[in-house]
Amino acid sequence: MDLAKKRLNGLRISKPQRKFLLTLFTTILVVRGKVNFRNLSRYSDLSEKTYSRQFAKAFDAISFNRQLINETIGTESERIVAFDPSFIPKAGKQTYGRDFFWNGAHSRSEKGLEISAFAIVDVARHTGFTLSVRQTDPHPASEASSPEKKADTSSGKKAGTPSEETLIDDYLQHLSAVQPSLLDLEKHIVVDGAFAKKKWVDGVEVLDLHTVGKLRQDADMRYFYTGPKREKGSGRQKTYDGKVDWQDLRRFH
Repeated sequence: MDLAKKRLNGLRISKPQRKFLLTLFTTILVVRGKVNFRNLSRYSDLSEKTYSRQFAKAFDAISFNRQLINETIGTESERIVAFDPSFIPKAGKQTYGRDFFWNGAHSRSEKGLEISAFAIVDVARHTGFTLSVRQTDPHPASEASSPEKKADTSSGKKAGTPSEETLIDDYLQHLSAVQPSLLDLEKHIVVDGAFAKKKWVDGVEVLDLHTVGKLRQDADMRYFYTGPKREKGSGRQKTYDGKVDWQDLRRFH
């Protein structure tokens, strides 16, 4: 907590906000049950309204976390950036952001909330340090979920599930907010197979970063044609040069 206090003192925030954040961090460590305004107020001298009012104020959590990470692991150790969205069950119908999201624990889309998190992983320590967490915004339902069309139950998605392309846009916006705080050693983003999509890979490259992940088992990979071009007027230029055979990778050498 001394480190947090030291870093808060170095930020351009008001004294009341600094005092509130120190109280918040301390209370989170001792609270039992869910960390919400009501529970936080039970374990501290602040009211629910005070927590609600303070949470509405802007705070650069990414810069704050960046400083804490640098103090903990330095700036020279081997590290990599990890990213993953997580599903949070939520029954309240009035909760902002409640929508259908993919629940990996049940291998299906369910109604609830979703957060996406970036973490700096210290390779030597096998430990991750959270840099940024953001709630995924609710999105208009995909075409398959419109009243005129039935949901594609074969894909495991329910009606109302936000389209993958829309979610990718949301994740890339989060990454663009995080990118300025990444060090030169943190240029590779580790993701799971769900992000083996051109839109994600291209979006990451635009930010001068690189994706590390795995392909889906049914990925259709083809070699680009690098041979001589056809003469003008002799037909369409060849683009691809056969499918990738994962049992024979000699062409990659």
